[in-house]
Amino acid sequence: MISFAGKLILVDLGEGTTDQLDSNGVRLNGVAGVCFTHHHRDHNADAISLLPKLWQMGNAAPIVGPKGTRDLVGFLRGFYSEDLDYRKGKVDETATLTAMSKIYKGEIVFAKDMQVIR
Repeated sequence: MISFAGKLILVDLGEGTTDQLDSNGVRLNGVAGVCFTHHHRDHNADAISLLPKLWQMGNAAPIVGPKGTRDLVGFLRGFYSEDLDYRKGKVDETATLTAMSKIYKGEIVFAKDMQVIR
């Protein structure tokens, strides 16, 4: 993490980044930008949790990095679009609660777009 002119810039989001930010009291709404130096797992692992947290909070900090950054961000935005909408209160919870209650009663419920991976 870099602090420059009162702004926080996250540099790479390797495994443990989210926990370290939390334990050091870094407020995500204060993040002014995210920079990836390169795309190896040890530099990107926490992007899967940290970037959606930023977006959920309405933080539109710029994200910069080498080739592949646009793909990474696009994938996460698409993959978590329903989750982000749910957390922002844009999704009707009634259907989710109904499905959960059926699961607890021993019924298996699959949404029409559910995928089974073996």
